[in-house]
Order: sequence, then C-alpha cells, then structure tokens
Amino acid sequence: MILAHMDRALQSDMVNLMYDFILENTDEKKKENNDEKEEDEEMRGKERRRTKRRRKRRRRRRRRRRRRKRG
Repeated sequence: MILAHMDRALQSDMVNLMYDFILENTDEKKKENNDEKEEDEEMRGKERRRTKRRRKRRRRRRRRRRRRKRG
C-alpha cells in the first residue's frame, strides 16, 4: 500500500480516516437493512388485514345465500 512511503503521523491519520469511513458505511448499511425490514413488516400487516377482510366477506355471503334458500 501507499502507507509504506508515509511518515508515522500521516500513516496513523490515514488509518483513522479509513477506519471511520468503514464504520460509517457499515452503520448506514445496517440502517438501510433495518428500514427495509420495517417496510416488509408493514406490507405483511396490510396483506394480513386484506385477507382477513376477504374471509369475513366470504363468510357473510355464504350465510346470506343459505338464508335465502331456506326462506
């Protein structure tokens, strides 16, 4: 690497900068992944609600049909 041709002070500065950069990037990636997970969970919740509503509607329809046939 380039570090071999630098004096000690510059080397340590470079290493610190690189380390900070890596830390920042990993934190951002973690945040992004977390945001994506939250979005997925929200979508799943919406889908569950939709299917629940559909089931309720189907049950109501079936009950209505039975009543009509008896009457």
